[in-house]
Amino acid sequence: METRSDKTPREVAFHDALRKLARRERTTGEIREYLESREHPVDIIEETIALLVQRRYLDDRRYAEAFTRLQGSREKGPTVIRQKLKAKGILLGDSEISIIVEAAQGKSDLERAREIVEKRYPDFSTDLKVAQKAYLALVRRGFSYSIAREVVRKRS
Repeated sequence: METRSDKTPREVAFHDALRKLARRERTTGEIREYLESREHPVDIIEETIALLVQRRYLDDRRYAEAFTRLQGSREKGPTVIRQKLKAKGILLGDSEISIIVEAAQGKSDLERAREIVEKRYPDFSTDLKVAQKAYLALVRRGFSYSIAREVVRKRS
């Protein structure tokens, strides 16, 4: 049986990364941090990441799309999704996030915000206080002020 000491440092780093990726999809930044925590040399970390990307085991765009679809299904808006992706080392603009969520759900940010308000705040159209709560809830979820304003303005 082959042991860790029988492998080259490059092989050890590659296998460490693969073990981490076997559990779930990760970002390049997450794998880099993990390999650094395992005290692999920087040059080997960069070679390992390049190899993982080349073999398509690691793809930040694919991760961002899956993460964005998941967060969109959890009623999160583009601003919150962008902040979470940025914390993971992935930079996407609100417009890119909106496009990914709309493609996955077939709804615009405005339609998703309207559904959230109608589901969670059914009295928003007749009660000003409920409408204010709905507005604040949309903003907290990461929808823009203009979308939140437009949704709650549709009061009868």
